[in-house]
This record gives sequence, structure tokens and C-alpha cells, in this order.
Amino acid sequence: MWAGKRADCRPGPFRLQAVTASGGGTVRVRKVSTFQDWIKHDKDTHTAQVLSVAFSPDGTWMLTTGDDYTARVWEVNTWRPLMIQLRGHTAAVNKAAFSPDGKFVVTASSDRTARVWEASTWQSLIELRGHTGAVKNVAFSPNWKFVATAGGDKMAQIYACEVCGSIEDLLTIARTRIAQTQGELTLNEREKYLHEPQRK
Repeated sequence: MWAGKRADCRPGPFRLQAVTASGGGTVRVRKVSTFQDWIKHDKDTHTAQVLSVAFSPDGTWMLTTGDDYTARVWEVNTWRPLMIQLRGHTAAVNKAAFSPDGKFVVTASSDRTARVWEASTWQSLIELRGHTGAVKNVAFSPNWKFVATAGGDKMAQIYACEVCGSIEDLLTIARTRIAQTQGELTLNEREKYLHEPQRK
């Protein structure tokens, strides 16, 4: 066993390494055969406890999430953090997951929201609301068209991820929005996407 509080452990994409996340912003890459430190990062990572680790499907990227309200992007080839931080959450980022095609990332936060990010630009695309407690876990469906979240409010939510579709899908949605009066969401859409109860 190793010293320090461990928050998460994930096998590396090539099964030769395991990555552990722990307090103090420390990320360790360990040899699976011995589980001894191979690489240790405690600088230029997170400024608070690292909470989780996630890998892209092709093994190119690694994401770490932390108590410092951010997710950090790492290049697996060098096992070094890039100068890319996913910012937008206002509380700890508890989990992150890549879509099956690796084009999108979803993060779960104690600010009671999840966010979908585009992996090519690392920009936030949409904020998912609906939980009344911290969002603890998150995942994409196998066809990447839905996002599932689990919260500290003992609820699970499933969201249709419209921004995760193809360009053709997004253009269809945009044309529909423009065709609507003043471009406003309908009451049903506000209930579905913003979780606003309809007034009776």
C-alpha cells in the first residue's frame, strides 16, 4: 500500500501502468507489475485533492478532476499535464468521462451540475441541471446520445445530449429553433432541458 489518501485508481490504456489520484494534488503513474512509482506529479497539477482519473478511448488523453473546481488534461504519451484546465464549475469536480468516440467529455460537480465539453477544443458546450445535491458520477450511453448522472440527492438523471450529435443533427436543431417564434424554448422544452415545472 502507499502513503496518503487515495481518491481514485485507474488502469492505464496500455495495461502496463496504473494511475492513482490522491490528496495534495498528487498524481502517480505506477508500474502494474510492482505497483511502485514510475512517475509522480505533485506540481503543475491540481491545487487541492485529486478526485478522479479518466482516459480517452484511444488512450491519447487523460483527465483528472479535483477539489479545486477544475479538470486537467494530460497527454498520455508523456504523462504530463498540459496547460489546459476545464473551468466553469463552482465546486469540486467529482468525476469525468469521455464519450465512446472520444469527441466529448462530461464532468460531474458538487455544484449540482454536469457539463459537456468538446474534446477537440476543451470548451464547455452545455450545462446539465436538475439535481438538488452534488453530482457524484456521470457517464455517456454507448451511442453517446445520452448522459446519465447520479447525485447525492439519491436521484439519477438521464439527459438527451443534443450537442453531441453530428453537424447535420445540430443544423436541424438550429433550424427548428430559428423557426420558432422569437427563438424561445417551448414550455415542454423548458421542462425537458431546464427542468422547469410547467405552470398549471
